[in-house]
Amino acid sequence: MKKPKKNRIPIGIKIISAIYFLTSLTSLIISGIAFFKKDLFLSIPPFNNKPPLVPGAFIYLGILMIIIAVLSFLIAFYLLKSKQWAIIAVAVISLINIIGGVLSIIEGSYLSIINLLANTTILGYIIIYKYKLKNQNHPGS
Repeated sequence: MKKPKKNRIPIGIKIISAIYFLTSLTSLIISGIAFFKKDLFLSIPPFNNKPPLVPGAFIYLGILMIIIAVLSFLIAFYLLKSKQWAIIAVAVISLINIIGGVLSIIEGSYLSIINLLANTTILGYIIIYKYKLKNQNHPGS
């Protein structure tokens, strides 16, 4: 009697999931800084030459980063469980980031090419992964 085949998680899905777990952790750290160490943000180049920010702006930033952390964690967790909505969420987020990356490059932010390449790779992998899943489940279609 054959043992049932374990549903193995492809390495690409594990890597993408790890990226989302890392995003979740980073977002939590940033939210903590936004809530408790606002002065640290004011020493970072994008913020240090701007007019004074409203104190509430950091509270909103902290809340936004907590939301991103929770969503990133859920996507990473359910991506490892091969949930359809998590796979679609990764594809949509990557597509949005690709569009943003192209616009950033047009505006002269050439470091965005790294983000663009990473998100293009992720989206390409997800498309290939979905295609392979479809062909496994419905051969000949």
